[in-house]
Amino acid sequence: MKFFAEHLPRIGIVLIVVVDITGELVIQGIQSKILKLKDSIDTVSIILPCEVEFGTDTNITYQNGQATIRAHERKVNLKSHLDRTSNFMVAFSSNFKWSKLDLQEPFKFLCYCCNSTLLSRSDCKKIRDMPTEFWTELMDYWHCHKPDDNSKESKNYRDKYNILVPSIAELLVGDSFLILNRDWLSERFLITPEGPTCQKCSTLLGELPNEKVIKLYKWNLILIKSNGIKERYGMEQSVIASLMNLINSNASRVIILSCGNNSKTVLWVFSIGLNVTLSDNTEIKQGLKFLYTTDLDILSSGKVPSRQTVDTLNVTPDCYRSFIESLDKTRDKLPEQHKMIDNWYISYVSYL
Repeated sequence: MKFFAEHLPRIGIVLIVVVDITGELVIQGIQSKILKLKDSIDTVSIILPCEVEFGTDTNITYQNGQATIRAHERKVNLKSHLDRTSNFMVAFSSNFKWSKLDLQEPFKFLCYCCNSTLLSRSDCKKIRDMPTEFWTELMDYWHCHKPDDNSKESKNYRDKYNILVPSIAELLVGDSFLILNRDWLSERFLITPEGPTCQKCSTLLGELPNEKVIKLYKWNLILIKSNGIKERYGMEQSVIASLMNLINSNASRVIILSCGNNSKTVLWVFSIGLNVTLSDNTEIKQGLKFLYTTDLDILSSGKVPSRQTVDTLNVTPDCYRSFIESLDKTRDKLPEQHKMIDNWYISYVSYL
């Protein structure tokens, strides 16, 4: 039997889909988040995305060779559910990987190539989360559309906020990057025309946005947590972070993802904030559901609502490839009937 479960937190529903069944499906029992199902031949245990309640109206429906179970999310109380729903997008968008919250305990950032230490918690006097990665674009737009003001005070304000420059020993943490003052930890970084490199192995680690700061991409680093666990930041996470910024800034739902080698994929952000269990019991938390295709003609075919604004997101070829591979890998774990709808592929990614 192959399965997947989809939790829709804003309406408190969990849908469990099972395919390749023989005979009727029977619910054998549920303990915590583990649901046991049995057909006439096989038994399967599903780790559900959340704890559920089976009421008197719970039944199993059969259609097109698949069984579907609709269950209700178990709630602690009504108030907590309503609070979570009303603040959903704020909580979802502010919880990115390796944020200030994750860096309060002792940590080390290593070069992914040679494992030399680049930065540690003891080096930092201040750690701050960055605004959206489109901060500079937002500030440029604001300056272009505000009344002319050439006073000294206005110029000082623009200089201060149009370029964010951390002080010595201050770390600015973005969705997919770190910003450091160029004069800080200069013994660990070598500045080249291409960007900052590891002093020990000369691996390129990021870019130079201006003459005052260096920008390190998280996917070029290894994070050592206080418990000794090593973590990597996948390149696909940077694409997800950029997509979330587009969604929050422009309410974008249809996006053309492109890179420098002319590869393009149309992404339709179909749903946000889902929790999903795949057929190997892999869990996706705070996920986004995507419909995607490389057929750009679909935008003019009437299969995308005309009210949807189409945005474009340009990323590096490596990030593009990593993100598409992530979509395809997750899609392979879905039941065959749920891999496509019309001419769109279906997949999920986690924001965490």
